[in-house]
Amino acid sequence: MLFLLVLLFNYLLFLLRLDERSGSTFLWILISWSPDDSKVRQKMLYASSKATLKMEFGGGQIKDDLYGNVRVSYFVALLHNKN
Repeated sequence: MLFLLVLLFNYLLFLLRLDERSGSTFLWILISWSPDDSKVRQKMLYASSKATLKMEFGGGQIKDDLYGNVRVSYFVALLHNKN
């Protein structure tokens, strides 16, 4: 497994490469987190940045997209239980 961690202000984007392939390319899981108390403008900026990342990365390579506004450890536990 390979991962890429992107921090944008208080926001987190985490890409996790799976060992599973679709054709000749690996599949990825995108985990994102943002704080509950963010202002609307900050949330919109974050959403557009995430959309741009997915578009440039190649949305077909992303197997699952997990989002939340609680601790990131929740997503790691969810991901662990999912496989």
